[in-house]
Amino acid sequence: MKNAMTIDLEDWFCAYNLRIKTLDWDKQELRVVNNTRRILDLLTKHKTQATFFVLGWIAERVPDLIREVERQGHEIATHGYSHTV
Repeated sequence: MKNAMTIDLEDWFCAYNLRIKTLDWDKQELRVVNNTRRILDLLTKHKTQATFFVLGWIAERVPDLIREVERQGHEIATHGYSHTV
């Protein structure tokens, strides 16, 4: 049996239903780096590969994190820029 694992790589304030304006995102605390590293550790522990759907806004701010995801053999896919564009 084959399974697929996908992860939306964005931060807590990027959710459309919170209605935090994109212009205010830079004022928010980034939690995506530590949380993504925890996920990467779990995926490594369980020998699992995933596709990470990355928001462009996140990729611009933490490119080293995105490179680390790719370096560990996971697929990088687009998830739009900011849910509004």
